[in-house]
Amino acid sequence: MLHHRTLALVTLLSLAAISMGAPPNRPKLPVTVQAPEVGENEKGLLGRVKKAYRNANQYSATVTFSMNEKQGRWTNIQQAQYMIALDRQAKKLKIDHPFLSLVVDGRKFLLRSEDFPGAHLEVDAPVPLDYQGVMGEVMMGDDQGPPECLLADPPVADLAMLLARDPFSALAGEGAGAKVKEIDGRLEVTDAEGHTWAFHIDPKSNMIVRAVKTFDTGGIGGMSYTYQFRVDPVIAKDAFAFVTVNSKPAKSLEEMVRLAGEAQDGGGPHPLIGQKAPDFAVKLLDGTNYKLSEDKSSVIILDFWATWCPPCVAGLPKLQKLHDKVIKENRSVKIYAVNQQEDKPTVEKFWEKQKLSMRVLLDAKGAAAHAYQVQAIPQTVVIADGKVVDVIIGLVPGMEEKMTKMIDQLAPAPKRNID
Repeated sequence: MLHHRTLALVTLLSLAAISMGAPPNRPKLPVTVQAPEVGENEKGLLGRVKKAYRNANQYSATVTFSMNEKQGRWTNIQQAQYMIALDRQAKKLKIDHPFLSLVVDGRKFLLRSEDFPGAHLEVDAPVPLDYQGVMGEVMMGDDQGPPECLLADPPVADLAMLLARDPFSALAGEGAGAKVKEIDGRLEVTDAEGHTWAFHIDPKSNMIVRAVKTFDTGGIGGMSYTYQFRVDPVIAKDAFAFVTVNSKPAKSLEEMVRLAGEAQDGGGPHPLIGQKAPDFAVKLLDGTNYKLSEDKSSVIILDFWATWCPPCVAGLPKLQKLHDKVIKENRSVKIYAVNQQEDKPTVEKFWEKQKLSMRVLLDAKGAAAHAYQVQAIPQTVVIADGKVVDVIIGLVPGMEEKMTKMIDQLAPAPKRNID
């Protein structure tokens, strides 16, 4: 059974019901009632925070996001990292978080979702570059119900702080107005549904260093989101890069979903088979750089996996056995375990515990997974002489034997000299 990604960071459930015919008209974003920009006469912590974000011409941060859900004796905890960068003068924006990447490069608005490989949204950048403009591009739906937001918590909070005229009113919700309290050096905001935000502020920069959103669940269990902000001193040179390898541009989210569906339909061979292997650049677990196009091995095997995926974990010892075999026989074969967007300490601890020695590639931003159209893991890709020759999705019975036969054909063991 395939282990599909279940990290609940983006609202995608409604997309399964979208018609694959002509794309419906995109609904307009409901107008949020917002207060005017903070004036110079607005005092206190609230005014200082608004001013700090409004005056931030450049901003870059790595955010660790945690979701904690409790019900009775059952607790569900999920954690991930995402990145946000803004160059206000250049009109550039980047949000890169698990399974979704959004870029405004000054001319175009670009968005891709790992759940819809093979297509990406590419439209004109919103003018001006503000909260309403960006949110309007990530709304989709049909005439049968209210619009759905593809970009849900957590990045919406960051967008509001950086781009909304009044971020706290934007977070409070349509027509609600912001109920803001200043308590012991932090700001507390209650939204339209009774959920509470607690913002912890750095006294030097007047920017948020920690935020907690507590949900009103009516007394049944409880749920909270926690954000830890690490502000980067400078914006990376490639911060606003966007990957479009093996991806078709779409003019609407609905068209993006349709194009991705067409790429996956048909029940035939995987669309990458027979194609030139998409290039990508990542880091190995030991910190060294790796670029696929620079790997001159006759056969390269990429196994996309994660520590939280039981079928992935079950298949790793078999790949390790195959790895040991090709090393011993001195074959021109490299096997890589391509980890999906987990942090280095987590992977290192897991690797040591499992006593594995295969090379590990850290696909920290999901670029390799997007290029190889990974929708479910494990996914194993076999590359020979620069072309994709096979794609295996799931933990398939007899996979080890199949892979051994393929390697025997594509990269035979060198003949031994007999004196």
